[in-house]
Amino acid sequence: MYRNATTCTWWDIEDNVGPLAGQAVDRWEALGLPKDAVGIPITLQAFPNDMGGATYIIGLFHDGQEVYTAEGAIGISGVSQQVAADTVARAITESIAGLAGDSVAEKLTKGLPAWFHQQ
Repeated sequence: MYRNATTCTWWDIEDNVGPLAGQAVDRWEALGLPKDAVGIPITLQAFPNDMGGATYIIGLFHDGQEVYTAEGAIGISGVSQQVAADTVARAITESIAGLAGDSVAEKLTKGLPAWFHQQ
């Protein structure tokens, strides 16, 4: 399993227009959480799946409480291990970027291609 964590700010999430960010903002507001929050923990877990790709979970937390979770699965076949690793990393990075921006996505997925290539 691949695991990584970093932090983001409310503005990292709110500034995005993708569906994940919209869902996270709605949930954040429904819980009445502060809109000036910084140092918000965001996590990534990824597991190899039987489709030749990976299943992943992105978690967003505030004061130890899970605020939002997004899950996805990527299936890949008929390509080299390197192409599969790059494709998985790119797809997961795009999902995270749609939630919290490119900078956060790059931090969370830094070791993902190497991890997937070893699977």
